[in-house]
Amino acid sequence: MTTNGCDGGGGGGSGRIDKNILDVKGDSNVGKTCIVHRFCDENFIDGYISTIGIDFKQKLIKSNDIPIKLQIWDSAGQERFRTLTTAYYRGAMGIILMYDVTNTDSFKHIPYWFQNIEENASADVIKVLVANKSDAQQLRVVDCESGQKLAEQYSVPFYECSCKSNLNIHDIFNEMTQLIHKQYDQREEKQRIIKRTSVSCLYVCAVRRECGLTLTRRPTQLSATDHMQMDVIYRLTAILSIVNHNSISVL
Repeated sequence: MTTNGCDGGGGGGSGRIDKNILDVKGDSNVGKTCIVHRFCDENFIDGYISTIGIDFKQKLIKSNDIPIKLQIWDSAGQERFRTLTTAYYRGAMGIILMYDVTNTDSFKHIPYWFQNIEENASADVIKVLVANKSDAQQLRVVDCESGQKLAEQYSVPFYECSCKSNLNIHDIFNEMTQLIHKQYDQREEKQRIIKRTSVSCLYVCAVRRECGLTLTRRPTQLSATDHMQMDVIYRLTAILSIVNHNSISVL
């Protein structure tokens, strides 16, 4: 395995830099190495380079003013390497599935790659379907509509690209990065909701247990004649670190 560093975009400094791990999958000779080199090095490799096992490159970009280091794995497509390359699925946050519009078999094998991802990658991994070599119109055997239909079948974004002309190369990686961070933000929000709900439930259960109360209003609206019960309520509030009573769910 070789490591090739290339920095693009900006950012960095002393601030936090997020790291996204992407993987490029597909049959041999569909252009996986070409798209990685085109994106990272801004050059086009004219000719077939066979990847042995796994290779990867890195690039520093900015997404919504956040510096992000992309580590892009280039996986060999040959069958003899597939046992090795499947081990790298688990760490990938996003996967680009690529076929060649001049090669019907590479398109027909895409369902196999989707199945391979389902069996080996994390359940929430981001996927994008990419049709390469769109510049080779005279050699094209897979039309754009077929690619779009397949992408809709698997509910993933679809791009046609050309490593030779640099068509849509940056758009593919930018969308992948944005989808990963959108998913991360959604996951964080769910965790915050679960945490708030858990604390609220714990508060209500504790008050019920200690005071025998059934709360029908927020704590600030409670009408209690027993001052000792109110004292217990506010001591529980302090223990549970609930400063803002408005965050307590109303039953």
